[in-house]
Amino acid sequence: MADLKVKVLGESYNIPKGSTYADLANHVQSQFKDEIALAKVDGKLHELSKKINANEEVEFLTISSPDGRRAYRRSVCMVMHRSI
Repeated sequence: MADLKVKVLGESYNIPKGSTYADLANHVQSQFKDEIALAKVDGKLHELSKKINANEEVEFLTISSPDGRRAYRRSVCMVMHRSI
């Protein structure tokens, strides 16, 4: 299976096809002060569980950004709702 080439913070990474944004986020988390919450590609937000399908430049949003905080809150609300 061919690898995909992705770019994060100006650095290129080769990742196995079928990898998720979460896999990539785990690899680069140490470069971020806060926890990564979302991926942004071509101006579109993606949940970390989504598979990376093409060579692309990825911007990760942390829980300190407005979009990251909103996604985190939404996830917490969904978990709380399911527990009821």
